[in-house]
Amino acid sequence: MDMNDDPVIVIVEDDPNIADLVELFGVPERTVRSWIQKGLLPRPRGRGPASFYDQEHADRLGFIVRLREAASRSGSAGTSWRDTMLPLETI
Repeated sequence: MDMNDDPVIVIVEDDPNIADLVELFGVPERTVRSWIQKGLLPRPRGRGPASFYDQEHADRLGFIVRLREAASRSGSAGTSWRDTMLPLETI
């Protein structure tokens, strides 16, 4: 999926599974699972093969993918996101 510079809204229907999200956003399944473990994405509903995702998952995943692409275009790819964030006190 080419996000370009335009915001992309992906509407999901019928409770997609992880394979559906992988296909929609072009992110490896392992990466999605890692982001869930790190708390960037909420856990799926259900367990095992019966687990499913909803619009909140798609919205967050799309946001993360756009942030990664923006970082890549700005030349900060490979830099930890922690290194690019402003301290909380300055916000």
